[in-house]
Amino acid sequence: MRIAFGILLALTAVTASANPSGRLTVLVPINPGIVVGAGGTWTTTLWATNNGDTDATIDCSNAPCQVLKAHSTAAVAMPHPNLTHQGFFGGVLSGLIINPVGADQVSFSLRVTDSVSGPQSAGSDIPLPRPSAFHNATISLAHIPVNSHSRSRVRLYGMANGSATVRVIGVQSNQELFATTIPITGVDTNPGFPPAPDFPSYGEIALPDSYPGSDTAVRVEITPAGDLRIWGFASVTDNVSQQFLIVAPPEMEYVPVSLL
Repeated sequence: MRIAFGILLALTAVTASANPSGRLTVLVPINPGIVVGAGGTWTTTLWATNNGDTDATIDCSNAPCQVLKAHSTAAVAMPHPNLTHQGFFGGVLSGLIINPVGADQVSFSLRVTDSVSGPQSAGSDIPLPRPSAFHNATISLAHIPVNSHSRSRVRLYGMANGSATVRVIGVQSNQELFATTIPITGVDTNPGFPPAPDFPSYGEIALPDSYPGSDTAVRVEITPAGDLRIWGFASVTDNVSQQFLIVAPPEMEYVPVSLL
């Protein structure tokens, strides 16, 4: 009994001193800030909500990091000042003993507004995927409208450097209308919180303005090369109003319904 009690005390002391820690992590695919161009001024704001009873510390590359008070919502200051990379993995620091934060305690929202549609629009949210949403499999963007007054762009993010094949298929004709391979590069090679890099690899492509035939919408199938894990989305922006649609891959989960 004494030996067992001594081992328990030793393990408790090791745990307390080591304080296993990590980061509740999501991809922020568009850097917060202001961009002028494309017919307007675009403002991207990262909002954070803490629904817990304890404060939470936003991960950042410059101390002191922003503290999100319990039961509050606040705009997050840029965690990586002078960042030129397209997007970053960010989140909330969490330790077993110091700065404990529950898995569902903090949530983020990335809101984009523009100066043209601002008076008539509340803006649009861009998805913030978890690292587990990155897959080494074909991802599909199911329905992207095709018309003469919109522009479409596909943005891809990876857990390593590599490439992906992009195929555009008509929804009505079910025929391949366009295909290309794009590089996905620039991954962070010295992550602070492995296995997720601080900055993902990135690649983008503007989809053609028109296609042969009469398809009024297309689907985009994106297949990574090798063992690359990727995630991505498409934006469809109206050339006049500057309002945009975000098309992101769905997240499915297997639910067993029978043992037979």
